[in-house]
Amino acid sequence: MIYSFSRLLLAAGFATTALVASVFVQGLMPAETVFGLFLPVNIGLGAVLGFVFLGSRVGQGYGAALGVGVTAAALLLFWAVCLQALWAVFEKSLGGVFPSLNSALSDIAEHAIAYAGLPTQPYVLAVVGGGGVFCALLAEAMVRVFGR
Repeated sequence: MIYSFSRLLLAAGFATTALVASVFVQGLMPAETVFGLFLPVNIGLGAVLGFVFLGSRVGQGYGAALGVGVTAAALLLFWAVCLQALWAVFEKSLGGVFPSLNSALSDIAEHAIAYAGLPTQPYVLAVVGGGGVFCALLAEAMVRVFGR
């Protein structure tokens, strides 16, 4: 793995994209919701996806950067929903709510389905998709100027 300025730029940019999208999603939730690690988990996920997924695909041209940016946005939404559902079930399991593993796994699926509707709001999709494409195009420009 090569550590470069473009990877650092992607990590910071995609973490910022995840932060903005998470703040928008927080606005959709009820006021009494306790978010806990919601923001740090999503920011960390954005940074990891930006560094690893987007960073490994930089330097292939602007057309590829568009596709990779959209793919990274979809990955961010998918993994954010999955991790948040898993975390919610983990917190519930600490209280001894689930009698078996099957009930816990089905509850993960129920939470994921419930959470999946939140990031599909048009402005959340626009922020995540636009941020992914912008970060990928900006990193591609940095690779052209400074090299890998």
